[in-house]
This record gives sequence, C-alpha cells and structure tokens, in this order.
Amino acid sequence: HTLLVVSGWETVTRDKKYPLDFSTNSLYISTDSERGSRDMIRVEMYKRGEDSDGGVEISFYSKWEVWDRCNGYSYTTTNIPTERNKIWKISRTATHISISCNGVE
Repeated sequence: HTLLVVSGWETVTRDKKYPLDFSTNSLYISTDSERGSRDMIRVEMYKRGEDSDGGVEISFYSKWEVWDRCNGYSYTTTNIPTERNKIWKISRTATHISISCNGVE
C-alpha cells in the first residue's frame, strides 16, 4: 500500500507514525487489494501525545468490513468500486469519520 504525504506518494512502513492534522487534512491511501484477499488497512489516530484517539480498519474479506474504532461502529458495505486499484480517502471531524473509495462514500 502507498500513502499520499505532502511530498507525494510514499510506500507505507508498518507501525510507523505519520503526522497528520485531521482538522485541516484528509488521509489518502492507495491499494491494489481485491475483495477476498484478506488484506487490511488499519489507521490508528493519536492525540498530540502518545494516547490513542481511535482509528479505522478496512478489511478485504468476502464482504467489505469497516470498523470505526473512534465510535465503536462496525459495518459491512457493498458500495465499494470494483476496480482493483483504489484510492481511499479518510476524513475526520469532531463527530465522525468519513471514508470514500475512488470518490464513492
């Protein structure tokens, strides 16, 4: 997977913390995983210190499973584009997280 940072797309390093201010930015992740591959995107969000402030998981199982770790919601969706290459956009406000894939929420 790759991650869009200010300087351009960067290969993701597992367990590395990437600074991002969600109040002014969204997180973009590029994947080429297909449904059923059992791959996973996991994004942990932290406060300015080291305390976890929630996160998001997107699982590429037989169903698309999304887990909003900030609010404790888990749901499956079929509203994911069928193209293999996907750009995921994760945005966060004070009250919710929104996720879109190739422009589809």
